[in-house]
Parts: sequence; structure tokens; C-alpha cells
Amino acid sequence: MRKNMFKVMALSLAMATLSSTAAFAAGWGKVGSEWYYYQEDGTVARNTWINTLVSNDESGELSYQVGSKDFVTEEGKSIAASYWVQGNGVMATGCWVADGDTWYRVDNKGMIMKDQVYTENKDMYYLDADGKMLTNGWYQNEEGKWYYMGEDGKQSRMAGRPSTMQSITS
Repeated sequence: MRKNMFKVMALSLAMATLSSTAAFAAGWGKVGSEWYYYQEDGTVARNTWINTLVSNDESGELSYQVGSKDFVTEEGKSIAASYWVQGNGVMATGCWVADGDTWYRVDNKGMIMKDQVYTENKDMYYLDADGKMLTNGWYQNEEGKWYYMGEDGKQSRMAGRPSTMQSITS
């Protein structure tokens, strides 16, 4: 009886030790319809950018692989992207993201939008090569037309008028 008791205690101690030292692999996990990023210690990342390689499989589902921004990608199959995880740990999708004093826009799949004009509710915003919303500055489109983005990042209604254009080209 004592031998069996000793075996049970030893087995319990071994199992407790193994379960408390479990190793976690960093990566994306989907719970319901929400994506979370799990860090190496098993905790959920919060309020940070996660740099990821994204690829489509045959079914059209996205798969995410974590790494640096400098991925070697096969044209048309995978791309490098940055994703913001919010304070609750959920990947941000289809919204504006404030990181410090800088604003960014993520698309409906959560990917940061970069180097493009974004229009929302008839307001135009410019997102630079890093994805930062331009504020209090000028943006020149491919046709050479200039636009001024105000403090809130929206295109100023005065931009493009001859008097405004003369002031920046003179």
C-alpha cells in the first residue's frame, strides 16, 4: 500500500513539473472569428505591431507566419505585412490604429495599409511608405497634383486651388 502511495505521489509530482514547464511556440491563433498573437511565453500580445508573412492556401484561407519585415516572398503567393493587436489581444481589422502620437489604418483583414490614398466618408487621407497617416503636410500624387493634409490627416478643401498652388510652387 505504501509502495502504491509513493508511486502515485511521484507520478503526480512529475506531471505537475512537466505541466508547469510547458513550452509555447509564438504564433497566431484563431478563437472563433478573432485572431490573437501568442508570444513565446504563452501570453497574448497586446498593443503592439506583429510582423508576419501572409500567404493564401488553395482554399483561399490566409495563413500567418511570424518573422521580420524583410521576408523573401514568392511573387503572388505571399507578402510581408504588419498587424496591430489591440489592448484586448485581438488583431485590429478595418479601423484606425493610434500608436503613440501616430495614426495608421489597417484593412478588413488586419493588414497595415501603406503608400496609398485612403478615402473614408468622402475624406481623403495619405498613408506613407511606413503606413503613417500624413498630418500637417503636403502630398503629391502621380499626376503631380498637390494636396495639403491637415492636423486631422484629412485633405484640406483649399488644396489644389490656384492661389494655394502658387504659394507652394513660387
